[in-house]
Amino acid sequence: MVGAEAQPCAELFESQEIMALDAARQERLVAVIAVMLQETVQATLNLSRCTKLSSFDGPKPHLSASSYVRRIMKYSEASPCCLVVGAIYLERLKKRDEMVALTMYNFQRLFLVAVMLASKFLDDTYASNRIWADIGGLTIKELNHLELEFLYRIAFSLSISREEYDWYAEELHRRADAQDCKDRAHSARVEFDSSADDIDSFTQEFADLDSQLSRNSTPTSKSSWKRQAPTGEAGDPVPLVV
Repeated sequence: MVGAEAQPCAELFESQEIMALDAARQERLVAVIAVMLQETVQATLNLSRCTKLSSFDGPKPHLSASSYVRRIMKYSEASPCCLVVGAIYLERLKKRDEMVALTMYNFQRLFLVAVMLASKFLDDTYASNRIWADIGGLTIKELNHLELEFLYRIAFSLSISREEYDWYAEELHRRADAQDCKDRAHSARVEFDSSADDIDSFTQEFADLDSQLSRNSTPTSKSSWKRQAPTGEAGDPVPLVV
């Protein structure tokens, strides 16, 4: 009987260790999870959905979702994989009660408690409730109450299988890859627009200089100008921008 109980425990601790080793890979997910939170809040607003999680309501946040997620990671020193597990806990909360919805007034406290529980469950060392309360701008009494309510609402279901974690993490990584592609495309467009502006400026300066030279010297024929231009191996004029 003891051996049968020891096996699941061994698998659980092994899974926790692997998740912790994934920490470096999860760093890039901070921005993606922040965007996901913000999009969810916006969807709730667009659909005019109501939620019965009044106990998690707080004042309108003065920090963006991205800034808040980074604040959590900076001061709690939780492993980045806790962000993924915290998001899974929020999914579980929603599945158990369809009246649960993320709003601009509750998403910060809900995510704070979710990541805190993930850190307590996964990390070898974790911040005290006092530190977590300071991060969220709460009193310890408020945080303790929210923590207990969250646990009851998810039926104290904190265990995460490796398969569930991998699936959710890969979904987030796909979002991150898509966002990276968008960012690179945007950077390329900005760089191209900037280069185009430089070319236009250079062309205007060249035209002004050519006009000035034309007034002070004998005009050069088109064929003569072509022979004077720098050339490549094929004899064609070398382009100004490669």
